[in-house]
Amino acid sequence: MSNKQATFILTLTSLQEFSQDSLSSFIRMFSQNELKIFIIIVPEDILDRVSDKLANITKDSRYVVLSQSELTNGEYTPKEFYLKLSDYIATEYYIILKNSTLYREKFNLKKILNSQKKYNLICLNTKQMQNQNFYNGFYINLKRELQRDDYMRQELKELDFNNYIRFEAIDGKKLAKEVESNIDIGSLGCGFSHKNILKENLNSKKHLHILEDDAKMYKYLPDIFKLFAPKVEWDIIYTDLYLSMLSPVTFYNLNEKYKLYKNIGEISIVNLRGIDFSGATSYFVNKNSIQKLYDFLDTPWYKTQKHDTYINSLVQEGKLQAYTTMPFVSTLSQHSVNSTINSHYNSNMLALDTLRKAFYIKSDQKSIAKELKDKTKHMNFTAMSEIYAHTSKIVLHNLDANIDTRKL
Repeated sequence: MSNKQATFILTLTSLQEFSQDSLSSFIRMFSQNELKIFIIIVPEDILDRVSDKLANITKDSRYVVLSQSELTNGEYTPKEFYLKLSDYIATEYYIILKNSTLYREKFNLKKILNSQKKYNLICLNTKQMQNQNFYNGFYINLKRELQRDDYMRQELKELDFNNYIRFEAIDGKKLAKEVESNIDIGSLGCGFSHKNILKENLNSKKHLHILEDDAKMYKYLPDIFKLFAPKVEWDIIYTDLYLSMLSPVTFYNLNEKYKLYKNIGEISIVNLRGIDFSGATSYFVNKNSIQKLYDFLDTPWYKTQKHDTYINSLVQEGKLQAYTTMPFVSTLSQHSVNSTINSHYNSNMLALDTLRKAFYIKSDQKSIAKELKDKTKHMNFTAMSEIYAHTSKIVLHNLDANIDTRKL
């Protein structure tokens, strides 16, 4: 159990309920390396006084006080806690303290799981609450791509994502005989497949999660979506995508969001207006925006561009509100290199794939960096390309060092 951590939640309705002895005893008795964060939720009018009392007990930053209004609008239920604690999602267990009980013996997560009643706790495993029928999921798959279908079925089964179904992709080869287009047949069929999912779900009462069959998902992806869905006004939430070659400042800002997760477990949501992107491997469509997005795709976009770059243009024009999680909570599977959309996979695509995978929540960035260094060490660059690369390094170095880049 030493590699698992839990979020503990204590709710108070009055200052009298706060027991300094109980909390001090908990800190002494519970295995602190298995604690991600300890949250005390209180009414607004006692927030400052409880914070002062907590400061007298511990200076550990993992012990925090939050007001009731920050999390819920009414009753405290385990499910409400679970769905609202967006900043503290990255734990295996959420444990509710039923009251202030003194702990007189050493205990850890293993003991809680074996005998949680003894410690007067309610333990919620995230697996038990992943699929609460909050949305409908689809993965797009060509009829002839049996291996990819098998992969997606196995992936969803292993993750226990049971609210997904296969959606048969439109074959671009056949569609090209009926539709005049200047894009490749794979992208043509792909775009129309996405459009058809929307068409068949125009009256959906639930959000949609649309996947392509080369998606690899983080096990808490559904939970993270549920937490962010109420936080912003959105049409689309991507869980990963291609980022066009970013400016050093934009890259730095995104990487700062990534580091928030690495440092304190906080996952962010980033507005995509102002950031060029592409890709549609994994994204959610707001139930109130299905008709809106369908109407945009029910136009001849395919005569000049792919559907994902068309959506990017709509986002940059402010016609759609789109966000992405940071870190990404999905990525590309091993099937993506052998894409059924684009058979002309080249080094430019490899570069974009690599950056995309580096922002994945479970990425090994050091290994990725070493691999890229090995691949580029024999490359020859023009003098101007060298200048661009080195000036970018200078800007990133200065940003890391908090030097004012406006002076460059």
